[in-house]
Formats: sequence, structure tokens, C-alpha cells
Amino acid sequence: MKNIVYLLLVVFCCSCASDSNTEYHKQKRDNIVFVGDKLFEIDFDDILFSQLARLCVMNNYLVISDAGSFDKQVNIFNVNDFSFLANVADRGQGPNDITNLGFIGINEKNNEFYITDHGKQKIFCYKMDSIFDNPLYVPTVKMRMSERQFPNSYQFINDSLLIGLIIVPTGNSGYNHLVATINTISGEIKPMRYDHPQIKKKRVSVAMSEKHNIYVECYHYHDLMSIYNMDGSIKKNIYGKKWNSMVSNQYGYYSNVIFCGDYIVASYANGKDRYSNTEDGSPTQFLIFNIDGDYVKTLETNQYITDYCYDKFNNRILMHLNSEIQFAFLNLNDFLSENDILEMDDDNPVFVL
Repeated sequence: MKNIVYLLLVVFCCSCASDSNTEYHKQKRDNIVFVGDKLFEIDFDDILFSQLARLCVMNNYLVISDAGSFDKQVNIFNVNDFSFLANVADRGQGPNDITNLGFIGINEKNNEFYITDHGKQKIFCYKMDSIFDNPLYVPTVKMRMSERQFPNSYQFINDSLLIGLIIVPTGNSGYNHLVATINTISGEIKPMRYDHPQIKKKRVSVAMSEKHNIYVECYHYHDLMSIYNMDGSIKKNIYGKKWNSMVSNQYGYYSNVIFCGDYIVASYANGKDRYSNTEDGSPTQFLIFNIDGDYVKTLETNQYITDYCYDKFNNRILMHLNSEIQFAFLNLNDFLSENDILEMDDDNPVFVL
């Protein structure tokens, strides 16, 4: 009996030693900068957008998709001065229409973007130069999607391989998010090998950095951010002070995540009650981390953030807000620099076992 107990203790200690390399619980995130008065409103003249509008930047273009639009569902602007350039993607059932608008992916190397149509179960390819040259331009089909497992959001690794979130059914009505690589030619989907063992209902946003060879998952209903190598092996699980593994969507934490150069920027709701009658459950903060997942600072906008993206050409965050100001940008030059240093509780982070 003593030998069995001893063996179990050895296994447990070895497990803890291994986990301590990846499991971090940092309580202190109090380097808060209030930036609400630093937001600059973006005016798109007479073009109206619904609260479903989503933003992305590709080369010198700002692409705004809007599933709530009654006609053209994608508008293209100059990212520097926000002047209108073109629009595409008619809503409808026709062969070149978009029936049920989903995610917009970009491929800067080829100067093209992709529209996911969940009605037709296809991903369409739009070449930016052809849009400007031909008013009657017709997109091509990049990929046909399966009805059981399909990409929800994605980033391109090369012309035939992307990495992104897939929807995986769990039973008759449930589903989970999983990160996977997807071959756009064969349709083959390969889920990444690690999944957090304590989370049963997974809802996340994902961002990938080719420069740093990592991707990040931020959990919508858990106070957790995870950093992975591109092969799917875990680098760090970073737990906030409100972390628990409870299966619930009542409290909101991370909403979205992007890379801004050498920083990870995640919108954060800090555990707001999504069903409260007294507050909007949307995030108002951006948490800033370095590439290693070390906390740098918090940018408090005092505005409800619906969506956002990074404009690397001007080093600013472009935002869609649920407020009197619908679109705005925030210059990052005033808030992030090479002199930003890590602020921690102490010299030794607390490990979660």
C-alpha cells in the first residue's frame, strides 16, 4: 500500500512539474490607461452599417462586411483616409450572390479576400484588382464546405492551407470550437492536438502570427487565454483572477483577439453579466500582452466594442462600437512602445496546477 501511495505522489509531482511550465495565474492587471478621449471618429459619409458590421484590413484597404445590409454586403475603403472605393457581394439567391454572409478572410500576398457563404456552403474568392477593373466582376469558388465540420473563421498559411476555428457538432444541438488546419483543395481538416481538459463547452476567438510562429485562443466565457506553437502544442495557459471551469455563458470575458506587431491585443469584458438588465455585456477594454503572454497594460475605452482590427500601416486599432460613435480609431503610438515593461505581482508568477 505504501508503495502505491508513493508511486501516486511521484506521478502527481511529475505532473505538477510539467504543468508549471505552461500554467500561469497572474492576478495583477492594474496598469490601466483611460483612452476614451483619445478615440477619433471615422465618418463614412452616407453609407449606413448595422451592428453586424465587421472590419478587416488588407494592404491599403479597409474591408467592412455587413450581414445586416439589404444589398451590397461588403464595402471597400482606402485605409488611410477612409474614402469609398467599391462594394461587392449582393445579398440574394443568385449564382453570384451571397445568401448567408459569414467570415471575411484575407490573403495580402495575393491581394484577395474570401467570403464565407453559409447558405451555399462555399468560400468565394474576390481579387481586389479585378473588383476595381471590372464592374461586372464575378468571384470564384475557393472551397466547398462540409455541412458537419466547417471553418467559422480562418487565416491563410499559403494558397491551399489555412488555420482557423471549425464548428464541431456535439450531440443533436450543441457544438464546440476547435482550432484546425484546413486544406482548401482536398477539404481535409486536421484538428490541433491540445484541448484544455477542464473546459467542456468551448467558445473562443483565435489569432495567428506567422512572424512569431504562434497562435492564441481567447475564451469567451472563461477567464483564460492560451498561447500555442503552430504545431498545436501548448506554450502557456494564462488565467485571469476570475477563472473557473464552470459550463455557463452568463459571464463574458474575452471577445476577440488580434496581433498588433509584437503585441497581443484582446478585447475584455472582465466577467460582465451578459443577461443583466443594468449593463451591456460587451467589452470596453483592450488587454495588452507581449508575445510571451506577459501582461503589459489595459486600455479602457469606456465604449462598448463590437469589433476591431489592426491597421499596421498607421499603427492604430480600427473599431466598430455600440455607441453614439459607430466607428473610431485609436492611435497606438501614444500607448505602446519598446519601453513598455512587464508589471507582475512579484518576481515569481503563481502556477495553477
